[in-house]
Amino acid sequence: MHRRWQRRREPRPLKLALLHMDIHDGNLIDADGAVGLIDWEYAASGDIALDLAALSRNYALNGAGRAGLVAAYCRHGGYSDAARLLHQLNRWLGWVDYMAWLWFELRWQQTQQPIYRQQADVLLRNLTQ
Repeated sequence: MHRRWQRRREPRPLKLALLHMDIHDGNLIDADGAVGLIDWEYAASGDIALDLAALSRNYALNGAGRAGLVAAYCRHGGYSDAARLLHQLNRWLGWVDYMAWLWFELRWQQTQQPIYRQQADVLLRNLTQ
């Protein structure tokens, strides 16, 4: 599995930005009507489509959901070409799954908690199909 992903070339970035890489309900805060993000431990500079791909996986968005996410992102000035951004997001999905698989594998080794093994196995099945 590792060799396969190490040989693959990452998609060429459309636009570089600071990425959060762990957007989910637990990392969102509401301060007097303004939404903010906490827990920036996975933050890095990278392709905007990678963060959107990670977000779409965290919320299990289907194709229509991903298209809606990209449309909203573009409406708010994040990028001008929604079709191109959606295509790029879809190209990153396998990479997001691979990174998640690595994370769940590591957590399994650290904790031996069955939920991490189960999640890693699901991701591995998806990655090898």
